[in-house]
Amino acid sequence: MRNYELTCLISPELKEEEVKELAEKTTDFLKEKAPIEIEAIKKIKFGYPIKKKGEAFLLILNFQAETNEIKNLEKRLKENSSFLRYTILQRKVTALVKKPRIVKIKGVKTLPKIKKEKEKKVELKEIEKKLEEILSEKPLK
Repeated sequence: MRNYELTCLISPELKEEEVKELAEKTTDFLKEKAPIEIEAIKKIKFGYPIKKKGEAFLLILNFQAETNEIKNLEKRLKENSSFLRYTILQRKVTALVKKPRIVKIKGVKTLPKIKKEKEKKVELKEIEKKLEEILSEKPLK
């Protein structure tokens, strides 16, 4: 079994309760074999119209399934006219990240780099002079 993510846009004409029911009906046959996690159900606005609609419900599901089950799921999604768009992605289970990634964002000022001062090389003559000064001082009583 492989890990998958289903992301789909559902018609805004439905109510939130109907969207939840639709999500349950869509994934009923997958629930028998592996648990399904509903990551998000929210209403979003588009930057451009999709099928003459300016907004829709965004549904994201994470689940495990076999390849033939994915084909059956695609058939169900194509048959239902409430789904405006959908995509099914195979997800890889990733190990823990060893090193954090640093992302630079344009327009955001970063802190100035701190310049390290080069250490002055001290010559042996200067060291001897200092030692003589220290040793020549009278000790405290």
